Amino acid sequence: MLAKNYMLRNYEREQATTRFIIFIGAFTLVIWLVFPDPTSRHVRPAVKYVALPVAVFGVPLTSFMSYVLRDEKPTGFSIQDLAEFLFLPFWLIVCYGTIIALNWVWI
Repeated sequence: MLAKNYMLRNYEREQATTRFIIFIGAFTLVIWLVFPDPTSRHVRPAVKYVALPVAVFGVPLTSFMSYVLRDEKPTGFSIQDLAEFLFLPFWLIVCYGTIIALNWVWI
């Protein structure tokens, strides 16, 4: 979220979009490297390669795209930033529930 605000404030729309895509790509690789072994019999590889990046970047990416599509820059701390921060726990619960519902993790 901090990277999103930094890029939107300091770069033009196209530059910010390019840099944010590179940022998400780089940190997706970090998530894949940090996450436990996908060969575990309790965790399907889809959790590592699909669910975790969606869970981590879903809310910031949606917020970023809302700023880009409206062609505006965030100024200070906005209501949208607060809503994004408050929505994040709900989003993570939904993602975890989806992972369980799809039977990607079991104990």
